[in-house]
Amino acid sequence: MNLTFMNDEQKRVFEEQYKKIMIIGIAITASVFLYVFIAFLPLSTNSEAANIMQLRYTFLAIALFVAFAIRIIRSTIIRKVENPDFKNLINRLTVSSIITFSLCESIAILGFVEYFMTGIMMDLYIMIFLSLVFSVVHFPRKSHWEAYINQNLRGFSQ
Repeated sequence: MNLTFMNDEQKRVFEEQYKKIMIIGIAITASVFLYVFIAFLPLSTNSEAANIMQLRYTFLAIALFVAFAIRIIRSTIIRKVENPDFKNLINRLTVSSIITFSLCESIAILGFVEYFMTGIMMDLYIMIFLSLVFSVVHFPRKSHWEAYINQNLRGFSQ
């Protein structure tokens, strides 16, 4: 994709902001592996909790809700804007990416909390797997950012 509707300063800001988001995204995604490490520490878990299956399904339902919410929230934040300017567009992409990373990580956190409530390690693995899959699927792609900015700036300039 070509940044045809940006001047040199905007291209520089775009590249810097995208690199920052890449670092934030990688850091948040990598932190998910910390939960697995902590789960292996010898801590006591409450495996005697009443209605463990109900608790497991509740946490899974919340994780699936978060997965669907990611899509809705992202599209709400980056929807086409009236009278866009470059700074506003970059800010929307940045906020959208950080919120998406946080929501993806929250799925792993749910698995982590559930593990300590039920003692079932497999659920932690499932939630971490889902978290990583959603992180990869929703990881910001430079071409998508460029297309979004070009589309909005082009639509405004015409």
